[in-house]
Amino acid sequence: MSDNTEKLEELKELMEKYNETVESLENHEKDERIQHLMHEVHQKILHLEGLQHHFSESENQKKEKFLKRHEETMRRINEQLHILHHYFELTLEEIEEEELDALAEYEERIRHVLEEIKRETNEAHAALHVDPMHPHPFPTQHHEDDEK
Repeated sequence: MSDNTEKLEELKELMEKYNETVESLENHEKDERIQHLMHEVHQKILHLEGLQHHFSESENQKKEKFLKRHEETMRRINEQLHILHHYFELTLEEIEEEELDALAEYEERIRHVLEEIKRETNEAHAALHVDPMHPHPFPTQHHEDDEK
């Protein structure tokens, strides 16, 4: 079962227990059943919070692995670019014009890939930084329909 499906099932169970509790309170049933329902609702809330925390951690771990892979790729591409540039300088006099064009194209393509990886890495770094005032990506908005 996926994380989202599991969370939705847990939320559905929580809402059922919550509704039972509210119904019991409306009927002024102040007995052990209300305490039991309140305890179950509290346990479901704790479980949902735990699922959300686990899901958030795993997302951050994925982002960190992504960044590490990209940093390693950038390092390797830089090494290859330096080797290619060195080779290009050493053999400049011996290479025919067609081969020079091919090497220049390869160098340009490597630079382009490096720029793309840098851009993706910067975006991933930006995605890891969460504003403490807005920890969720889409804060809930107040709607006029909610007041009715």
